[in-house]
Amino acid sequence: MISTSYDTDVYTYVSRLRTVDSRKIVLWGMSFGGAVSATCAAVDRRAKAVIMVCPLFTYVKVGPAKADRAFAQLMRDRVSQLRGNEAASIQPFTPEGDNAIGMGGAGGPGGLEAYQLMRAAVNKGAAGFRDRIALQTVNLT
Repeated sequence: MISTSYDTDVYTYVSRLRTVDSRKIVLWGMSFGGAVSATCAAVDRRAKAVIMVCPLFTYVKVGPAKADRAFAQLMRDRVSQLRGNEAASIQPFTPEGDNAIGMGGAGGPGGLEAYQLMRAAVNKGAAGFRDRIALQTVNLT
């Protein structure tokens, strides 16, 4: 199951902003984010709609060593956040096209293309673009 705790947290935060009508919030996700948004909406019924762009519905099998390492990092990050620290973030893809748990074409042409696209955005100075995702994004428990 995909973890939805952060999407629910984000939804709650955004719904409390003065400039947001909490009755009209739409979840929007791309790739893995699309699957997470759909899962969040299935559990948390406050969303009025979900937009999924190229949703990722299958995952590359994660080897036990990679899964164990990722899970340990996730738990350290959750403990750190409970102590009031900022959420940890990671690069979505390495220069080899790999990622923390092997999802989304990791290590293959799709992962390399994603890395190159994100590097191009960083190098071209795309305003507001960050080549980072919250570590908890990879939480598939």
